[in-house]
Amino acid sequence: MNITKPVEWATETVKFGWHVQGVYPRGTDGTHINIVNKSPCGQYLITGDDWCLMRIFNNPCLSGHRPRSYRAHSEFVTNAIYCNDKIFTVGGYD
Repeated sequence: MNITKPVEWATETVKFGWHVQGVYPRGTDGTHINIVNKSPCGQYLITGDDWCLMRIFNNPCLSGHRPRSYRAHSEFVTNAIYCNDKIFTVGGYD
């Protein structure tokens, strides 16, 4: 019996799973994505990666989905969170 199926989680920061399978660019090994976070409304996922980008995906993000990408920092993006209607990011050497 699965008792966690109808549970709605407060955050979704897991980097591997069905709902985030499309956040990985083709040809990567999965280590380049540093953070995944869900918007408060649950409609979007944001990622921070080793290419200095913060990306916004629809949730769930299946293979082949294209994000909106923004250059966030001069170094890799280590964290990205939603705060109300804003997104805050942290770069590697900030």
